[in-house]
Amino acid sequence: MAMESMGTIVALLLTLMILSYLIDDTAVYRLAASGLVGLSVGYFMAVMLWNVLIPQWRELITTTDPLRRGLLFLEVGLGVLILAGGVPRLG
Repeated sequence: MAMESMGTIVALLLTLMILSYLIDDTAVYRLAASGLVGLSVGYFMAVMLWNVLIPQWRELITTTDPLRRGLLFLEVGLGVLILAGGVPRLG
């Protein structure tokens, strides 16, 4: 079975799981909704890490201007605090 077929089958199953909400609030619907929300949050965190924080850390290491370094240190610190909010023990 080709990968395109597997993707189509997974999409069909997720669609049917979400549409099961029309019948009643079932465990199948809650499982699909939780999975989709979890994937969305994980994708957002990965994009924020690779497109925002890592370039800021690299610039922090390579810059020589003390004022720019201080501002970057503040920005990176605030970004780490935002990420720490997602960890229950640190939040």
